[in-house]
Amino acid sequence: MLYQYQFACDRRNLKSVRDFVSGVLRDEHFPESEIPAVVLAVDEICANLIEHSHQSDPNDVIEVQMRVSPETVVCEIIDRDGIFFDFSAHTNPDIRQMVREGRNGGVGLMLVKRLVDKVELERHGTQSTWRLTKINPRSEGGFPQNGSS
Repeated sequence: MLYQYQFACDRRNLKSVRDFVSGVLRDEHFPESEIPAVVLAVDEICANLIEHSHQSDPNDVIEVQMRVSPETVVCEIIDRDGIFFDFSAHTNPDIRQMVREGRNGGVGLMLVKRLVDKVELERHGTQSTWRLTKINPRSEGGFPQNGSS
């Protein structure tokens, strides 16, 4: 089943995004111990898009779509007409260097990559789609072999 949620690009809407994601996962009986990781990963991507892609413009909208199967949960965060971020060029920051310099921030994507099993970014025209996949630890095989979700 496909679940969809749209929200305006305002950080105050992140709580409703987290509630949506956790509600879907609970309704679909995804393991309770895995829900916080998925919620935090989606929240981090949405927060980055609000701030960096849309400069917190509440007239812009982001959409979250979720598909839950016995094997995986796939969360797609769809950003239409925002500023594109080249994820393929992203490298994890040097945490020790950041601490030495007293910098904060900049670790969100590294965190997302650790929270979920697969992170993908596709671009079609002006639309970017972040796809986060988390394997259900109760499943037998993890990612489906036929490439479908």
